Amino acid sequence: MSTDTTQRRWMGDTGQPVSLQSTRSRTGERIIVGLLWLCGAISILTTVGLILVLFIDASAFFREVSVFQFFTDTRWQPFGGLENGHFGVLPLLMGTLLVTAIAIVVAVPLGISSAIYLADYAPGGCGRSSSRRSRSSRVSPRSSWASSPPPS
Repeated sequence: MSTDTTQRRWMGDTGQPVSLQSTRSRTGERIIVGLLWLCGAISILTTVGLILVLFIDASAFFREVSVFQFFTDTRWQPFGGLENGHFGVLPLLMGTLLVTAIAIVVAVPLGISSAIYLADYAPGGCGRSSSRRSRSSRVSPRSSWASSPPPS
């Protein structure tokens, strides 16, 4: 598109440029903008408040329990209070890693098996059309839905 065509598009009947800014303020738009600013401010203040409370409580906790003890102790028994309790996070971390490993061991073979079944063995070609779409999307940045033929 040439510069002349672009300039003519934004010209009014008088040949003057058309302003995209409204000359008068609409009350409804001002109310909506104000509400959006209020929602944004509330969310930012809430986040800042949560971070402050977290740091204040954590600093009080770590004055009583050393960071080294927190990360290396093998017992999590917080009910004894700061004097008698054990606050080792290592069992919690190991439990999280164990659950993650079990999920991976179950999900990866199941997902790969499902993909192989859909691509090669499923009746009616339900896997063929999706594999054709994924192959064509790797070749071309265009929409693969528009470029692939309908499933047969």
